[in-house]
Amino acid sequence: MMKDFGLQLKICREAAGFTQEAASSLLHISVRTLGSYESGANVPDDIVFQMMKIYDTPVLGYEWLRNTKTGRLILPDIESKNLPETILCLLTNLNAANKCTMDLISIGQDGKVDAKEQPIYCGIVENLKPILKTVFSLNFYKKKKLTSTKPISNKSLT
Repeated sequence: MMKDFGLQLKICREAAGFTQEAASSLLHISVRTLGSYESGANVPDDIVFQMMKIYDTPVLGYEWLRNTKTGRLILPDIESKNLPETILCLLTNLNAANKCTMDLISIGQDGKVDAKEQPIYCGIVENLKPILKTVFSLNFYKKKKLTSTKPISNKSLT
């Protein structure tokens, strides 16, 4: 698992346009140490934090957390989809969640989940988990500046 994360470190460094020498200098570590991290050695939290900032890639922190037992237990895998597909997935999941609203209100109105409500409640929570996945995917989607290659003329505005 850490080897996969090491490969992600390398890909993110290269995508940010850094050589190992330049990145290791900014991280205040040796090239050899950076190479070992990129080969799958455990990376300290403070180094991952710096990489996130230097490479401008917050998803590194998420993936680093996912490499811990606790992170694997509570954080969903995020999928790399294109933006329209991710948005449509989120809207589909939100629509499914809206169908659970009345059941959730009914369960929560007394401030507790009784034995009879437990299966329904667990089902609702499971239906909400895909929303987290798609929200994280949107959060880490590389924001690209939209530019037009064709100038807009005044004529086309009238």
